[in-house]
Amino acid sequence: MAQSSEVDWEVKGSGISKRTLIILVSIIIVLVVVIAVGVVLFLTGALTPKAAIREAAADSVEVSKVPQYPAIYHSLAPAFVVNFYRQSQRQVRFLQVKMEAMARDSEIIEAIKNHRPAIRNSLLLLLSHQDYETLHTIEGKEQLREAARHEINQVLEDQAGIKGVEAVYFTSFIMQ
Repeated sequence: MAQSSEVDWEVKGSGISKRTLIILVSIIIVLVVVIAVGVVLFLTGALTPKAAIREAAADSVEVSKVPQYPAIYHSLAPAFVVNFYRQSQRQVRFLQVKMEAMARDSEIIEAIKNHRPAIRNSLLLLLSHQDYETLHTIEGKEQLREAARHEINQVLEDQAGIKGVEAVYFTSFIMQ
């Protein structure tokens, strides 16, 4: 009887047991499934080296945001001098500001030069509507810089159909 149980575990005509055969077939099935998944991923582009390189390049561009061209600065001289009303003490105050616009395209700088009167008008109106207490803070000055950049870009878009001023910098800021 012991011999008959050994015969049941062996495949007829070979010396491989059923247990070994099941393990081998299972390994082959797993390998076929893994290869099939790899082929599908490769064909859809999710596993190609180019896709990985593109994703890495997109991530590095978002992180570093390296400018393509050097910054070009243009002075918005002469200085802007405006008066505005200080609400808390009901008195007139004066503000003198010198500004420079920064862009990376000479076409934008030429547009600033060409539309200088409209830009100066918008900036004078913006400056004259400021609050004295707000401008005393760093946050208030930063908000004013951003508002000035927006005003310049709005004038350029309205007049020339372009915009591209990236920043406005105060080179002098005097409140009295």
